[in-house]
Amino acid sequence: FFEARVSEKDSKSRRRTLSMMSLAASLLIVVGAALYVGLHGFGGERYSTPIGGLASIPLRDGSSVTLNTASRVHVELKPNERLVELEQGEAFFVVAKDPGRPFVVKVGTRQVVAIGTQFSVRRDGEGLRVVVREGTVRLGSDGPAASGGSTVAIPATRTASSEVRL
Repeated sequence: FFEARVSEKDSKSRRRTLSMMSLAASLLIVVGAALYVGLHGFGGERYSTPIGGLASIPLRDGSSVTLNTASRVHVELKPNERLVELEQGEAFFVVAKDPGRPFVVKVGTRQVVAIGTQFSVRRDGEGLRVVVREGTVRLGSDGPAASGGSTVAIPATRTASSEVRL
């Protein structure tokens, strides 16, 4: 009968090849994961309420967001900014003061920027309503003012909230 003999040299060579293949596969997985995270980020947190629902959500920076009925937001707290995308509905924000990290609420191509204030933002399709209860917010469009974007300051009034509809 047939007897297979594997020399010690062949065995070491096979182990080395398998080891190199495992290392290459691991490196490929790490590089792929790093590219994915670099392009897409970790995604932050998503919050939503059903029709008739209401939710108050404390954020890690000390701010809070209250979602009205049928609303949806995506929150990313980054080292240089706090970003909230209002995807649907209405949200009321109580923003913790942090001058080094502006609080930005994106609604389509528009953004509302605050450092420490209280305000609500409502998205009606492509329409936008901002009500400032305390402090001042800036309403602008994506991109710097030099590239055609403009900003408008919206302060709260002493007797009532300021409201702007666009």
